[in-house]
Amino acid sequence: MPSRRRTVIGRGAFGASRPRDEHGREVLRRILSQRLPLTEDAVFLCLWHQLTTQKGSYILRNVRASKAIGNYEYYTFSPDVDLLEVTKTGKVIGYELKGERKLARSIVPPSFYEGFDQAIALLMNPVGKPNGLTGSIFDEVWLVHPNAYLTGSDLRKESEDQRLEMAELVRRFSPIGFMRVSHSGIHIESKADINPDLNPALKAHFLEHLDKFQTYEKYSVKPIQ
Repeated sequence: MPSRRRTVIGRGAFGASRPRDEHGREVLRRILSQRLPLTEDAVFLCLWHQLTTQKGSYILRNVRASKAIGNYEYYTFSPDVDLLEVTKTGKVIGYELKGERKLARSIVPPSFYEGFDQAIALLMNPVGKPNGLTGSIFDEVWLVHPNAYLTGSDLRKESEDQRLEMAELVRRFSPIGFMRVSHSGIHIESKADINPDLNPALKAHFLEHLDKFQTYEKYSVKPIQ
């Protein structure tokens, strides 16, 4: 049987246009009410919902590069920014997201160490910067995992103990924050510190050219079945 196409948030049945926020929250309600696996798409929707409803933030997803700015200059990111948040106060925050995935007939959480290397790399992003500027646009960087702990599962408990131990090491030796998403909400394990590579001039230039990133306002998720 051929795989189903991804669901584009804002596009309903037969391609009919739908309000993006309403559609996104409808999909999220199905994930939470049916306790469906917390895939990376589900983790994104949980975080997107909180950041937009509680903070009124502007959200971009899977940011890779800007459109041309001025003299054919571009912002480029490596790795991609899974979720980029611009708060009402002008903070720019990068999130590296990891989710559960299907393996054979099982649903498995990410390994306890997954994503820490990518989150550290975001501290120096973007890697391609216009106007000869240096440093990073990010005030903070966070790593987000699903909360995979299930009562009665020794394997899951061991995995979660390792995850929290890794988070504590990262907290002590880096500015990265760590949070986990569950069906009941978002849980902060360690808060992010200010990115030491932040360049306020570069961040200001980025914010002036947010219109060059509008393509990342749109996003899709795997069909919920």
